[in-house]
Amino acid sequence: MRLKDFCHPLATHYQKGDLGFEVIYSPEVVKTFLTENQLNQILNGFSTRDKDKLPTNPLAKVSSHIISSTTEFLKYELYHGETTYNNHELVYDTDYKPDDMHVTLNINVKKYGLILEYGWV
Repeated sequence: MRLKDFCHPLATHYQKGDLGFEVIYSPEVVKTFLTENQLNQILNGFSTRDKDKLPTNPLAKVSSHIISSTTEFLKYELYHGETTYNNHELVYDTDYKPDDMHVTLNINVKKYGLILEYGWV
């Protein structure tokens, strides 16, 4: 797939201690941080359902940067924040469910406009 044609968010799930994270990367984040080859490797890994074929990629570093730079989002059920990563301004929002120990993290690139465009706010 050509990177410029990619128009769907990518989502991943992982654990950090007792806390589960679902991270949703907007198409603009995918286009900003991945090469076309990296995107195709990820899509091929999803289509074959083979986790060993899913490469480590820059998107994991983006979400790790946000999660490690602040834990403020754990104080609120809904939280909105901004950060800079590799000279890109990112906006994100979280939905924290303390009873389930689960956080949904939506990430977008600020230069592309509001997250509202994707119905995330």
